[in-house]
Amino acid sequence: MRWFVFLSLVAVTYAAYLALVPRPTRCRYETANATAEIKLAFYSYQGIWIVALLQCWLAPSATPQLTLPAGAALFICGRLLAAWAMRVNPWFTKDVRWAPGQEMVTAGPYRLMRHPGYIAFIWSASGMATLLGQQWAWTPCAIYCGLIIRRMWRESRFLATVTTQTLGNDGNATAASRDRQ
Repeated sequence: MRWFVFLSLVAVTYAAYLALVPRPTRCRYETANATAEIKLAFYSYQGIWIVALLQCWLAPSATPQLTLPAGAALFICGRLLAAWAMRVNPWFTKDVRWAPGQEMVTAGPYRLMRHPGYIAFIWSASGMATLLGQQWAWTPCAIYCGLIIRRMWRESRFLATVTTQTLGNDGNATAASRDRQ
């Protein structure tokens, strides 16, 4: 049952991603250079379901049924928040960079938080581990979330430097006020 729900949610949320995110943004994101850190994060994310599958096969965990709807809700919210962030941010990419002509995005989820994509990735990974209900799946999930938090911290430092240089103190003050919320 859990695997059917998980695979169904992956298919539905991927279809939503294709429908919501403009093709140029998807292409830019999917073809961006993958650093070693990005590759490790990718393999950690995939490791969540792989480890869960292996544990389910070799030594399944007894998990409460409540984890199924809670994990599904967190997974869906994460995937849809990521698609929303990509939809409103045409510069959404795997690279930490500031392109010429790029502007600070303040629409959509960026009104509420500085890094909605990273928050979405953490929700999605945590939801997947909860949904699949296997204890050892939390090991790659913790690695993935740690890498995302580290990258979020690095990008915040980078953006604070760049926005101060390109936008002046007003751009940085706006971003700082969002961070406090």
